[in-house]
Amino acid sequence: MRYLYSKKLRDVKFRLFVNQIQIRNSDLNYEENAENATKPGMLMFADFNVAIKNVNNTKIKSLPTIIMGNSDFKFYGTAPTTVTWKFDVKDFHYKFTIFGNIQKLSADNLNLFVPSYLHVTLDGISDYVKFDYYGSNA
Repeated sequence: MRYLYSKKLRDVKFRLFVNQIQIRNSDLNYEENAENATKPGMLMFADFNVAIKNVNNTKIKSLPTIIMGNSDFKFYGTAPTTVTWKFDVKDFHYKFTIFGNIQKLSADNLNLFVPSYLHVTLDGISDYVKFDYYGSNA
C-alpha cells in the first residue's frame, strides 16, 4: 500500500512544525516511467511559486494539523496555472483535496507525458481547464 504525505510526516521521529514554507520563481521538472513505456513521461512547472502552511507531524499538541498549499506556475512553461491542495496530517484515511485551473494548455506539451501512459497523442489547445477533486485511501 502506498501512503500519502500525512503518513510520511507522522512517521518523522522528532517534533515538527513549520508555520510556512515558501518557494519562489523556481523550475520543477518531473519524470516518471510508466510500466511498458518506451520513455518516461515528463511534467514541467516553470516560474513555480508555492506557499505551504502548517507543515507538521502532530507531535506538538494544540497546533493546527491541516496542511494547505497554494501555488501558481506556468505548466510546461506557457500555460498559467493555479493549484490549491489541503490535507489533515492526523487523518488516517489520508483524505486530500486539490483544485485549480490551467489556461491555454497546448496538446503538444501534454504529448511529453500522455503517450507514455495512454499510447495516444493529442492535438490542439485547451483554453481553460478547471479541476476540483478529492481522494483518500478508501
